[in-house]
Amino acid sequence: MKRTQYSLILSLLLVFASGTVVGAFGLHLYTAKTVTATSRKSPEEFRRAYVEDLRTRLGLNADQVLKLNTVLDQTRSQYKDVRDRMKPDMNRIKSEQIEKVNSMLSPEQQKKYEAFRTEQSNKATQGQPSGF
Repeated sequence: MKRTQYSLILSLLLVFASGTVVGAFGLHLYTAKTVTATSRKSPEEFRRAYVEDLRTRLGLNADQVLKLNTVLDQTRSQYKDVRDRMKPDMNRIKSEQIEKVNSMLSPEQQKKYEAFRTEQSNKATQGQPSGF
């Protein structure tokens, strides 16, 4: 009789302890902080970090850092030139898309589409993803 009482008490304690452990683990998972995306670095901040990372990892001297900055300036200028040349074509393609979409919509839908485009443009201005 004594043996069954002890085994019963031990079993109850084990069930209680395991419930406590599972509950604590569940609470930990429930209250764990979520990972959030950090805001993007500005181009200047990114460049500073990039140059500093190369300087420390590669052991660049002051002259090499100056040359690296010159290369980065030239590359930035080249990218800007390419973007500027592409911009008219991209705008033309975008306008054609808008015209094609509008041509298939009713007047009421066209108003909603215009509102939608305005909303997307505002999101892009604020740096939010557009969903495309």
